[in-house]
Amino acid sequence: MDKENFGLQITDEDIEWVRTIMPDIELDECRIQILKNMNSVDIHACPGSGKTTILVAKLAILSRKWKWQNRGICVLSHTNVAREEIEERLGTLNVGKKLLSYPHFIGTFQAFLDTFIAMPFLRSCGCPVNIIDTDYVVALSPEDRLKNLMKAFRHLDLNDFMRKYTNKKMVRSTWKR
Repeated sequence: MDKENFGLQITDEDIEWVRTIMPDIELDECRIQILKNMNSVDIHACPGSGKTTILVAKLAILSRKWKWQNRGICVLSHTNVAREEIEERLGTLNVGKKLLSYPHFIGTFQAFLDTFIAMPFLRSCGCPVNIIDTDYVVALSPEDRLKNLMKAFRHLDLNDFMRKYTNKKMVRSTWKR
């Protein structure tokens, strides 16, 4: 089995199947090559050109072929708007609905880092984590969020944090208040 893609291949039959569940999809040769490509690719195109549609089509095909219950597909986006659009489109497809729950993950880079790296690390260090996710917090600009975070931790620099919660010291901290 190919470790990179779990032995999965997208065939001409899969392309025809996706045309039946997404009848409005436009599949020229370039888009078909993108669907069949099992490597990580970065697609650049203008708004409205069908990037999200191709992604949803590929995810539908992969969902249909996915055999593993303890391995998932991870889809990362830069914005919640993109995440919501992907989830909404997948949710309209019966085969796509199973990608909206464990072991799969569809979310922003920030949500992925929080869920799988930052929060588990902080909790493992005994640092209490309280998440407040209100409309007020979400509406804040990134600069205001950073200012609030700095106020909350104004007494700590990175070395202080590491000493307090991990009994380790960073070699060098470039974080400036």
